[in-house]
Amino acid sequence: MGLLELPQGLFPILDETHTNGLSTFEIIEAFVDAEVDPFIVFCHSLSPTEYADYIQAISLLKYEMDFDYLLHHHLDRMPVSGAAGIHLTYKSVSIKQARRDLGPEALVGYSARSCDEALKAQDEGADYILLGSIFQSNHFHQDYPVIGLEELNKTCRRLTVPVYASGGIQPSNLIMVKDSGAAGFTALDAVYIDGEIDHNISLLNILWEEMD
Repeated sequence: MGLLELPQGLFPILDETHTNGLSTFEIIEAFVDAEVDPFIVFCHSLSPTEYADYIQAISLLKYEMDFDYLLHHHLDRMPVSGAAGIHLTYKSVSIKQARRDLGPEALVGYSARSCDEALKAQDEGADYILLGSIFQSNHFHQDYPVIGLEELNKTCRRLTVPVYASGGIQPSNLIMVKDSGAAGFTALDAVYIDGEIDHNISLLNILWEEMD
């Protein structure tokens, strides 16, 4: 496992398609101010050239603002210098291959759609799991159908690596996520709604901490 500490609570995602008018700098600044890194960078809609430029810009910001990030793997796109690791899916390179390529100190995460898939990813060396979709979401994807809290609860009980709930997470259902044993959660809608990212992150963090 990598040496970087994983978050407890919000596991932020920087997705260039869901920024709600905010610049990349503004979003990263909010993440840094709230001390919610590392975050995962999604950039699936970009061309190879745009992708390279986007990641290069984030890498430069990293040295100015002191944060850590992971790159979401898409097809043949692998992390560049500056990323602390990689986040994989069933469409990505294998976990074992990513580990060979990136070395023992890199973080390697995996998006799982069931407890069985999460267990397999853990056995192959994943450092953490994003499990979902737990609830219905505005960002529903047919590859990640709703699996519900029971599957989250079972996965958290059976795995030893941190499990993060993904899909449809809102302040109103956060207590159910925490009661299931999750180490944290991702929340695109709840973080980016109305462009009030600082307020939204603060609210989510306070709610999560108050549930102890």
